[in-house]
Amino acid sequence: MPTLSGTVKDANGVLAQRLVRVYKKSTGAFVGEVASDATTGVWSIATADTTDHFAVAHHTTAITTGDTDFASVSLLLNMDGTNGSTTFTDSSLSPKTVTVAGNAQLSTGVVKNGTASALFDGTGDEITATLGTFGTANFTIEAHVYPVSKVQSYPCLLRITDGTNTLYVQHNSDSRANQFYINDGTTSAGTATQANGAWYHVAVVRSSGTLTLYVDGVSTGSFSHSRNYGAITFKAGGSAAEAGSLSFNGHLDNLRVTQGVARYTTTFTPPAAAFPNYTIDATFGNDNAIILDRLTPV
Repeated sequence: MPTLSGTVKDANGVLAQRLVRVYKKSTGAFVGEVASDATTGVWSIATADTTDHFAVAHHTTAITTGDTDFASVSLLLNMDGTNGSTTFTDSSLSPKTVTVAGNAQLSTGVVKNGTASALFDGTGDEITATLGTFGTANFTIEAHVYPVSKVQSYPCLLRITDGTNTLYVQHNSDSRANQFYINDGTTSAGTATQANGAWYHVAVVRSSGTLTLYVDGVSTGSFSHSRNYGAITFKAGGSAAEAGSLSFNGHLDNLRVTQGVARYTTTFTPPAAAFPNYTIDATFGNDNAIILDRLTPV
């Protein structure tokens, strides 16, 4: 699908977070709205057509959220939608395109929060998205996980890779019990055993060069991990062995990637509600705005 994109600066020429709304020139029809990234000023909106458009960048942020680290969230999939849908919507400030492989889909049959969860049937289902550069900074990757059955051949829950460095959050392997663990190809950690048919909060956190896996808010193991990640490809589902045909069999909900922030550094109570999204200030229409013309999808 074509996208419209741009960069927003404030009156002083500083990259800024602003509310951007896009309309069709020919009809004035509303296409979509998004907040530009607070650090880079970048925004992107998908559009179904290739006619000319214009964008309105509002003077104030018009953004509220219950998450103080929301500006650092690079991927937010709350997995809401209709049963059987293959549309996975990223609700971060810079929405990413999520690509579906196999028959990964939304399911309303087993849900942690909201209207649906992501369903992976253990036969090659996965979803992927391209994120930014991680470098050696802190990060947090987390989701609610509901295993359905134990599958061999290194099923993958979550993965990040820059083509050279790879980190997996896995469910089990041929030599392990039914458990979650992390593996960077050299070192692994994680010993908690889980039952199928139940929800677990799983978080992998890098804090000052130490990587820790938390299951339901409790550390199950950690190791030194200071690898310098370039541009990241993120994957949920699939197999840790790239040629493997078996993958995670179960559901994921409330999936969030936060770059530059170690959200958890000690035992914590996992979030019970869906991860917060941003909302638009209802009074934004009274603010000054800049109209950007001659936008063409790419």
